[in-house]
Amino acid sequence: MKNLGIRNFIIYALLLFSWHLGMAQVKINGTIKDAGNGFTLPGVNILVVGTDIGTVTDLDGKFSLEVDSPDREISISMIGYTTINIAVTLVKDLEILLGGIFKHF
Repeated sequence: MKNLGIRNFIIYALLLFSWHLGMAQVKINGTIKDAGNGFTLPGVNILVVGTDIGTVTDLDGKFSLEVDSPDREISISMIGYTTINIAVTLVKDLEILLGGIFKHF
């Protein structure tokens, strides 16, 4: 009788942990560049829409972000540029071009 309780506990614990492993995690890597001149952009904000998960591009315009579902959207924003939203897919490496809202002279 006692062994039955331990066996049930182990089965429930395994089910709980396997449920967590079944959640689709998507890791996105990317580089963000200026659409006009092709220069990489440091300090661009990347946020998973509807969450508080986000990151900022490094000095080379690169970022890495883990998203909890491929059904999410990421929002990419920087002062002086138009904010864009991109649907998360199973694509792992992105190159994103931001277009400025101001004319370049």
